[in-house]
Amino acid sequence: MRLPNPCPSRSEGGPMFRMLKEIKESPEALARLYQREGGKIEKLAAYLQSHDISLVSFVARGTSDNAALYGKYLIESMVGIPAHLAAPSVVTIYHADIQTQKSLVVGVSQSGEGTDVNRYMEHARAAGALTLAITNTRNSSITKHADVVIYLHAGREESVAATKTYVTECMALLMLAAAWARRRTTLDLLGKMPEAAEQVLQSESLIKERVERYRFADQAVVLGRGYHYATAKEMALKLMETCYLPAQAFSVADFMHGPIAMIHEGFPTLMFVTRGKMSEPMLAVARNLREKGSESIIFSNTPETRHYATIHFMMPRALPEVATPVTYIIPGQLFAYYLSLARGLDPDHPKYLQKVTKTL
Repeated sequence: MRLPNPCPSRSEGGPMFRMLKEIKESPEALARLYQREGGKIEKLAAYLQSHDISLVSFVARGTSDNAALYGKYLIESMVGIPAHLAAPSVVTIYHADIQTQKSLVVGVSQSGEGTDVNRYMEHARAAGALTLAITNTRNSSITKHADVVIYLHAGREESVAATKTYVTECMALLMLAAAWARRRTTLDLLGKMPEAAEQVLQSESLIKERVERYRFADQAVVLGRGYHYATAKEMALKLMETCYLPAQAFSVADFMHGPIAMIHEGFPTLMFVTRGKMSEPMLAVARNLREKGSESIIFSNTPETRHYATIHFMMPRALPEVATPVTYIIPGQLFAYYLSLARGLDPDHPKYLQKVTKTL
């Protein structure tokens, strides 16, 4: 749906699209999740510590699948148990008898109504898995197939593009992994995540000012690695669904194995770079892209990235690498929102899409 004139933001005296309103509700949603589900997550973690769990399977679609990818990295890097993203069609279409004993199967769905996700959860539970649902919707279908339910407490989300529910899904997964792994330093910072979300929201005015440059972009790539591979995939999804911009997400490791060949002068690349174990590999790619003339948009808490960025959005440095995906997607959501308006689109109602998508 195109708008005759882009809808003005509240700062211009006009109405605010739901997408922006919901992005700005993320700090409060994080606070509610932490306060209301922390005790339950600690009890679940204690149970998992005392049982022989040998595999964690995530089942999700769309935005929730990107959050699940972050969860996979968390579980493997912090807990040390293999984790993977399940393919629901293996059960729903191919009718395979997946063996799930000694597994934790985590269904991630903001609506809780995805047909294929729910059928996979039902199958896994019947086959002996411990099932966990992470959802924003009480009494949704997914809760009927779960031994434990973690609610996101994000409040109603009306815009088709998921924003605050993605942020809270990532937070719930971080809370679970930190508790399961007994990572005291990470557990101690969880209560500070709402404040961290408030801090990244301060980049709004700069993002709004800079997106006009990409109004007529016809393609882009989004890059991350490690924990931020999920951020890159979610950012690409937001650009596709709200801006109708063909955007491909890559881990920079995969990007260097072929896709970098499509880069040319002025090609837009968005990157998420943080201080930590992935900073050097990301900086090397940022330097490489700059030499090739890429139009690099970098979200980073590493000052060195300024040297390689066409546009640089400096992020707060308070959080460790492992926690930054919870908040770094917020400026990415703002970028997609304001770019959608710059292109004369309605970010709340992308064409052909509905809030709840049911696939088999």
